[in-house]
Amino acid sequence: MRQFVSCSLKPPAMKNLSIPLVFVVFSAVIPLAYSQSMLQPEWVLVKPSPLSNGNAEAWAIGTDSVENIFWGVNQDMPGLFQFMDAMLYKMDKDTQLIWTDTVFKDLYNQQTYNLKATDSLVYLAGRSCRTLGTANCDALFLEVSANASIPSGSPLASMVWDGGFGYEEIDGLAVEKEAVYLTGWTTGDGTNLDALLMKVDHSGNLIWQTSFGTGTPREDHQDGHIVVGDSLIFIAGLYDGSPGLGWDGQALLAKFDKNSGALADSLLFGRQDAWFNAENALGMASDGTNLFLTGISTTSPNNWDVFVTKFDKNFNQL
Repeated sequence: MRQFVSCSLKPPAMKNLSIPLVFVVFSAVIPLAYSQSMLQPEWVLVKPSPLSNGNAEAWAIGTDSVENIFWGVNQDMPGLFQFMDAMLYKMDKDTQLIWTDTVFKDLYNQQTYNLKATDSLVYLAGRSCRTLGTANCDALFLEVSANASIPSGSPLASMVWDGGFGYEEIDGLAVEKEAVYLTGWTTGDGTNLDALLMKVDHSGNLIWQTSFGTGTPREDHQDGHIVVGDSLIFIAGLYDGSPGLGWDGQALLAKFDKNSGALADSLLFGRQDAWFNAENALGMASDGTNLFLTGISTTSPNNWDVFVTKFDKNFNQL
């Protein structure tokens, strides 16, 4: 495994744009005329915990080619120190339940945060916290059957990865024919949170893993969803944020070699000031040619705005 962490300097090939982010400007008429009248739900589905005072949460959702819905729900379950189990619901497009699967259970919290579905398989990723608290949570990856029969309750492939120094979590998930790419957070040796990038095979075996950050006790996040190209992997998030809060840093865009995980280039954008600014690229998508990022930025003290911006894959802001 190869790890890319700099010391007190910025990582290699880091570029720093001083220009501000591009902000979305909305007319006061638009929400009144369009958003409230257009966004009418056809249905709403609620899945509570089986406990009367239990919690439930959902982050992961996807569909297959015939519009079956796969919904990852984390639910508090009965039992001493059981807390959340990671559940998967398969429904047709009208929310008629096809099956329910307990994809991962253990003591304390087992949670999925992202999934990708095909007609035969569902890939899920998140975290496994098998002690009280979050200090020892580990990265979680699962592969389960997507067929119409009731699943066995056991994943076809799984991986729980511990970096050895603290917290891990997987948020980004991209499925390719040759491998699966995962992104999230990890705790480094003497650092706080670092951006995490992993490549695993379809049996859940780690091929390579790398982390990226300041190399100091600051916070670096991979928050934007991963984009995988022909030869490069693109991540987005936060760089050099304040510990515990993730503020005071800048938005990060970086790319890595798909085969080795080596850093190819990186860029910081947004402002970085002494007061509590928030610059973070929380989401990313691609049309195959360009990268589209969205997140939060600070225009003045105590004033956070939503931004959207477009880059080409050479990191020129368009």
